[in-house]
Amino acid sequence: MDKARMSLGELSIQYEFKKSDILTQIAVQQQNVTELEKEIKEEFGDVRVHIETGEIVKQ
Repeated sequence: MDKARMSLGELSIQYEFKKSDILTQIAVQQQNVTELEKEIKEEFGDVRVHIETGEIVKQ
């Protein structure tokens, strides 16, 4: 029983570390997208970029 509890505790800790890592990666990617949007706005003005085609459409 003790071994099972320890294994469960270890899994729980691994899960939390992995979750934290994934959330950090998401935050970094969101920051990258925000910076890219800012660069596009500076270069092209107030536009929309169609994600699938890359088409730039003025608003």
